[in-house]
Amino acid sequence: MRDTDMTSGTARSAASDVLARFAVEPSAKRAEHVAAAIASDIVRSGWPVGETLGTEPDLLRQYAVSRSVFRQAVGLLEHHGVAAMRQGPSGGLVVTAPDGGSFRRAAMLYLDYQQVSAADLFETRIAIESLAIDLAGRHLDEAGIRKLRRSVTEDRDPERASDQAAGHPHGHTLHLVVADLSGNPAIRLFVDILLSLTERQFGPDEVTDAADRWGGLPARARRDRRGAGRGRHRAGPLPHGAAPEGDRGVPAALRVSG
Repeated sequence: MRDTDMTSGTARSAASDVLARFAVEPSAKRAEHVAAAIASDIVRSGWPVGETLGTEPDLLRQYAVSRSVFRQAVGLLEHHGVAAMRQGPSGGLVVTAPDGGSFRRAAMLYLDYQQVSAADLFETRIAIESLAIDLAGRHLDEAGIRKLRRSVTEDRDPERASDQAAGHPHGHTLHLVVADLSGNPAIRLFVDILLSLTERQFGPDEVTDAADRWGGLPARARRDRRGAGRGRHRAGPLPHGAAPEGDRGVPAALRVSG
């Protein structure tokens, strides 16, 4: 999948999250209703990033609100990364591209509040990343193969890491690349969230040892599971099989010869 396709897919995924955030009750403040109306109009128009929706006077007339209410609504839109006011002669309310960061932070806080266990984290990662491997393997092309091999090199040498693993101090570029190659922006977002939570609960050595085997659990997570008395079967590491040296660390389902 092309990078531009992934970007638009991420924007569509974030769009549903934004609309959920603006699903206001009838008793909500007027500014919240206006923000919800503007966000809905942006989604219906295909989320045209960079397009100016209108000047402040134009939008005051369009949404029939006072200047103070409108500016409160703009503040909400800016907070959620939906749109922002641009000053100057050609200024106005400009559509922006949400990055999913606010959703990621909210999800992490919620899971922290729920006291998600180490075993829960790794079980969920196994399920989601196994699906990512399956989807990526269905339409893997030469460009994707190059990305996979480059990500393995970057994970071995953190100083060479690209922006792909931004926000993840211990690397894991491979996991994010496979999530991208799945073509599913929701998978990419959840892999990002789960990696962040995993890194916060475990040290770099423990995370790398377990996660790079694509299914193994750190000793602490295994103890956590036994202590909870769960009887679910743990998925073991994916088989490595024979592969060129350049593919070491790449999931077996995505390996290629040559």
